[in-house]
Amino acid sequence: MPHQFGLAKVTKRVFAERAEFDLVAQLICLIQDACGYQSALRDRRTYPQFLIVEQDTTNGPTGFRTAPLTKGMMMTKMRTRTVFAAAAVVGLGLIALPAGAGAKSNKTTVHANLTSLNNSGVTGSATVTVNGNKLDASIDATGLLADAPHAAHIHFGATAQHECPTQAADGGDGQLSTGEGLPFYGPVVVSFTTSGDTSPASVLAIDRFSTAPGGVINYDRNSIKTQRAVAKAIAAGEGVVVIHGVDYNHSGAYDFEAGVSDLNSSLPAEATDLAACGVLND
Repeated sequence: MPHQFGLAKVTKRVFAERAEFDLVAQLICLIQDACGYQSALRDRRTYPQFLIVEQDTTNGPTGFRTAPLTKGMMMTKMRTRTVFAAAAVVGLGLIALPAGAGAKSNKTTVHANLTSLNNSGVTGSATVTVNGNKLDASIDATGLLADAPHAAHIHFGATAQHECPTQAADGGDGQLSTGEGLPFYGPVVVSFTTSGDTSPASVLAIDRFSTAPGGVINYDRNSIKTQRAVAKAIAAGEGVVVIHGVDYNHSGAYDFEAGVSDLNSSLPAEATDLAACGVLND
């Protein structure tokens, strides 16, 4: 009977069925990079890295030994023998292939501590999980101008410093603009819009960014697509999260008292100047 060792004095007893052969053959491919073994066996050579597990009752009823697999064994015994990778033998019972065996996770999670710029009083945190060329992102921030759109992005540039600017970069006018921060964090690579496109093309899609009800942003969006090189840079800790929108004169709304935006002259500087920033890293 398959899977059961008797006490009869025999040299061998095989304990497998064809279905198990198919299952474990897949396991070999996963853990031993041996998916090409079938073509190799056609050369009529012996491959000791593939082992036949057998009973050897000469050392007692529970003894077992291993023997190298040859083409002859493969062709004549495949219905009654199971091929095991040596590293996969876990006793004399059935081997169960766990779900996801051999699967390699490509996910990387990075975090940012968002600190205030331009004396905005905005603080918070951001988390981004990178999986291939897709991002799952969340942002939690407080202290923002309530009920006003706040553009938020990931910035990255190969020649940038991959860091947040300090207020010293504001050119002496006390207003740190997006352009003044570019040498530090680079251009926009991901737009944290609430719907639709998330590419750099949506950098100023003011109608699709969070409006911070009550001065709070709780943003969550999954499966944001980006370029693979950008995703790799973010996973490596080179992405920078920036939230925009500062009420310099505390009027309760964006206005032109502080001038026009350096990104679009039809917008006030308050709408695009920097409110908070944080580097995404471990």
